[in-house]
Amino acid sequence: MKPACRFIGIGSPFGADQLGWESLDQIQTIYQDNEKFEFLKLDRPGSDLIRHLQNIDQVILIDAIQSGIQAGDPISLSIDDIKTNPALTSSHDFSLAETLTMAATLKKLPNDLLIIGIEAGNNIQEIPKINMNKLRQILDDFILVNKI
Repeated sequence: MKPACRFIGIGSPFGADQLGWESLDQIQTIYQDNEKFEFLKLDRPGSDLIRHLQNIDQVILIDAIQSGIQAGDPISLSIDDIKTNPALTSSHDFSLAETLTMAATLKKLPNDLLIIGIEAGNNIQEIPKINMNKLRQILDDFILVNKI
């Protein structure tokens, strides 16, 4: 069975940049029995992310951000949000905003894309506790709206 939704945790093995991966680990334990879901961890994928956005209807991207909200809190973002607010861009070589802009130009975006930023806080050397209640609410809303 082909998955309907791909969860992608973006990060690196350094400090709070692991938030995308840590979130994905926790999400996977919640939804592990759902065959409609696929889970991927990507290490600073840059433009290679585009190939992971293709051939699937729904994608949920999760990455660490610094926006000033409570450390560990998730926030749902649009492509426009991350393009217009430099504080929300990732620390990776080819930013998430640049990658998604390129994917849109190439018409390689999935039908439904949810971008979730997990607040890293001020101390990027440490991984804050992820607010799983808020994260679960964002995910459940997306799943319900998209009938996954």
